Amino acid sequence: MSVEVLTQDCSALSETQLEEMLGVGGAFGVDLLAKAKEDWVLCTLARVDGKLHGFTFSTLERIGGTPCVLIGLLSVKRTGKRDQVLKGLMGEAYQDRKSNTSELQSRE
Repeated sequence: MSVEVLTQDCSALSETQLEEMLGVGGAFGVDLLAKAKEDWVLCTLARVDGKLHGFTFSTLERIGGTPCVLIGLLSVKRTGKRDQVLKGLMGEAYQDRKSNTSELQSRE
């Protein structure tokens, strides 16, 4: 049972995926998730055995000239796999962005 993590553009999120996010539980309702879809650039979904166990809404920005990942919303389902799901989401957000950060810095 490995954690599968995928990042996609928020504009590509389907209604089915938003409904799946509601099934994760937590404090986020349908209105907040719909607003996040419009306000954030990236959405990362973490699945275990094909079922959604966590998600984030984020973007890559510059703060004071330094590129950084801003996470707007994050939710992880309360299961025995929650630590692996959280590590997968954070790994996707920060480790995979190193190449993007290098590209941004080389453009200056």
